[in-house]
Amino acid sequence: MKNLLIPTDFSANATVAAKYGVELFLPHLNSCTLINTYALPRAGASMLVSIEDILKEESVAGLKKEARKLKDWFGTEMDMELVSEKGDLFSSISRFERANKPELIVMGTKGADEIQDRVFGSNTWRVVENAKTPVLVVPQIAKTEKPKRIMLSTDLSGVEGAIIEPLIHILQLTGAHLDVVHISGTKSADGKDYFKGALNEVDHSFHTIFGSDGDVVKELTDFADSNDVDMIAMVHHHRGFFERIFTSSTTKGMALASRLPLLVLND
Repeated sequence: MKNLLIPTDFSANATVAAKYGVELFLPHLNSCTLINTYALPRAGASMLVSIEDILKEESVAGLKKEARKLKDWFGTEMDMELVSEKGDLFSSISRFERANKPELIVMGTKGADEIQDRVFGSNTWRVVENAKTPVLVVPQIAKTEKPKRIMLSTDLSGVEGAIIEPLIHILQLTGAHLDVVHISGTKSADGKDYFKGALNEVDHSFHTIFGSDGDVVKELTDFADSNDVDMIAMVHHHRGFFERIFTSSTTKGMALASRLPLLVLND
């Protein structure tokens, strides 16, 4: 893994996500970028100048503190870039993504309290919806150890080998077992041949779930619970299959996303 992009607001959940993301890829992580944004309050022009300076200083100081935490935790002096920008977080992430092409974006959520009207907070959801880069969403209550079992839930439409490369990389680094859970509305083929040789180098097994959206969410939750799944991976089809599973009406889906890291593979 060459570069992680980790947005932070210096909250506990952001720190948990940063720690999880860095630990997941060490010792094979080349560099990490921490990004923080700040917004100016409404005020007169002369007052804004001094306020902006203060907010900038606080942002930079916070980034330095977070970077030092990570280096102290892991005893590493890896290359770490600190980005402090005025404006909204989503726009800053989008600009950085276009210019630098990070391999993965790691974001935190508060868990159940933050997903009352959506699975994630607004910033995280906007990034998941629009990013070209894979996004790893880490709940504050997620287990801190590296995953031993990862569930890839998919309807198999539009999934290609290149899309799941970040997942393959994580599997190879951690030695985790992959459960490919094929979600089907009809009793069609189980998808074992769909990935062809993409999974040859990792430990994996195939499973099929049949049923409607609500039933599928329950089946996914039950599968994750009964098989001690540590991470979920999904391919995001822009308001298609992904959003059908994790919507405000599916409390089972929200509960699932509030406790397990979710790797969103953008197509």
